[in-house]
Amino acid sequence: MKISNYFLAFLTTFLLYSATVSAQTIGISVGEADYDGEADDDSLTIAASFSISESLSFELSYNDLGEVSASGDGATITLGAETLDFLIVGLFPINEKVNLFGKVGVSMWELDVELTDGFTTLSGEEDGTDLTYATGLEIAINDNLSGNVQWQRVQAELDGEDVDVDKISLGLSFDL
Repeated sequence: MKISNYFLAFLTTFLLYSATVSAQTIGISVGEADYDGEADDDSLTIAASFSISESLSFELSYNDLGEVSASGDGATITLGAETLDFLIVGLFPINEKVNLFGKVGVSMWELDVELTDGFTTLSGEEDGTDLTYATGLEIAINDNLSGNVQWQRVQAELDGEDVDVDKISLGLSFDL
């Protein structure tokens, strides 16, 4: 998909740039993506961020939101989604090792759709850019490693219909 290519280009640039600037972080998280309370699947996120102060940073993340299916009336519809998110992140320290965080930004999403009725298969792709926001808790494990738990919502509009995807995840972040 196009989104993963954009993220790969950004990540390469980010890693090359990180040699010249301080306070960069890369992270990975796994969790569950819930599509409007109807269906869910495993999710994977890879993120890169850089700090502009102790409490504010910018983040770019790639999210594979899995694939979900629904059947009825002899047909099956399958949806697979991925996003590329540009976020502003605010950190709110609780103590030396624990931070609350909030994120807000835009999500460039891509949705693959497949409809099968037993005889024919139709497939297509939709994409768009919509609001995303998140909140969570980060705990420092040591000077360069932290763990986090996060809830995120992507508010997508698909053909005039609101489709919310909620993601709960556990992750690790590494300071470069």
